[in-house]
Amino acid sequence: LQTGTGGLYALAERRIWRKNPSAPDDARGINGFVQYGNASSAISSIRRHFGLGVSATGLMTGRETDTCGVYVSIASLSRENLALTSATETTLEAFYGIALAAAVKLKADVQFIQHPAGDQVRRAAVVGTLRLVTKF
Repeated sequence: LQTGTGGLYALAERRIWRKNPSAPDDARGINGFVQYGNASSAISSIRRHFGLGVSATGLMTGRETDTCGVYVSIASLSRENLALTSATETTLEAFYGIALAAAVKLKADVQFIQHPAGDQVRRAAVVGTLRLVTKF
């Protein structure tokens, strides 16, 4: 058990472009965000994190509720954890979510991870997911 440590997490989001600026309820458009976080390397294997992403909703005619986006994450890893042989782990991610019905969405996601688990010699990993999201 460790005590007496702290960290910082910051997130900034901004609407970059709105498809219909005169309609405040229209969700179609492009949003961007940046993330930053840090923690004590004596406590956490990730001592610093920076993320940057963009997402879009309703860009195609007839697909007003579909979403897509890209994200990059760079994690600076603790040098105190000797199991971590890489100084960083970088992830690139892309997703697409398609509305199948008013309360049902199918979301596909693919991630490319350089130095997974902080291992310098491990091959890059490619991870894909397919999620079915429902609202009740």
